[in-house]
Amino acid sequence: MMQQTRILLFPPVRGTKPSQSPDEIKKRLGADVVAVEEKAFDETISAVDDKAVQVEADRWTKNAKGIIEPDEEDISKAARISVALQRFVEQQGAQGLAIGTCMGWLPKGFPCLGFARLRDAGIPAACEGDMDSLLTMLMFQYAFDLPGFQGNATFDTSRNALWTAHCTAPLKMDGPNGVEAPYLLRGHSEIRGSGCVPEVQYRIGQTVTRAKMVNLDTILTSKGKIIEVPEKSVHGCRTQIVTEVRDAARMAANWSSVLETEDAMTLLHRVVFYGDHMENVHHLARLMEMKVVEEG
Repeated sequence: MMQQTRILLFPPVRGTKPSQSPDEIKKRLGADVVAVEEKAFDETISAVDDKAVQVEADRWTKNAKGIIEPDEEDISKAARISVALQRFVEQQGAQGLAIGTCMGWLPKGFPCLGFARLRDAGIPAACEGDMDSLLTMLMFQYAFDLPGFQGNATFDTSRNALWTAHCTAPLKMDGPNGVEAPYLLRGHSEIRGSGCVPEVQYRIGQTVTRAKMVNLDTILTSKGKIIEVPEKSVHGCRTQIVTEVRDAARMAANWSSVLETEDAMTLLHRVVFYGDHMENVHHLARLMEMKVVEEG
């Protein structure tokens, strides 16, 4: 399935060095990575009709538990991008997407609603051009039919906990036939509440597997349980989970120790999936001739 995969990349790319190379990805996994100019996507945005935008906006607003910062224009912009991204992926015949310029998309609309829709539909989409996270989401999508929540990691060793947060998150973490998690519509936390992103409230008590394939040859992984989800986030990226882990102090001390990089996003990002997939990760690694490093 990886060999039949076409990935769209809006540069710049981030991640471990091998994962930044289309040639290395093709050689190791068989997937094609195609760089896309924003100009080509702008044409798709312009072609989206107002009726489709309104349908998408209505769907997001109707099902939201609440709308905090976004106004009608913010929601409409984000809905237009959501529809355009889905059409662009279909037009390009792609199975994955990574956008390295998403923080600059505010004038035309943030892609976070569109990323959520794509992931729910089985099309992994990675923030901040992180190819390691995208390839991880593709691997888990193909193996387990599950979307992933790509997020930044922060530790609370006093609670033996790992905190994960990001402003893009899928709703159907149980898979395409699962129910949508509740969510709020929020402004993006890093630009003073502008734009429109989902704050998804994931299931407390849910066992999760945290993973990241790096260097095209190693899978970082760990297991945890969600013990806290805010009713409304105040600080940090909007969607947040606090997970109890086996040994937070040890995990923090050894975090990203196998990575030879200073790129903050590569060091911070991990992808969270519902369920305990630790044994299956080891099976998958053997099949794909990869190493497994358990974090914590």
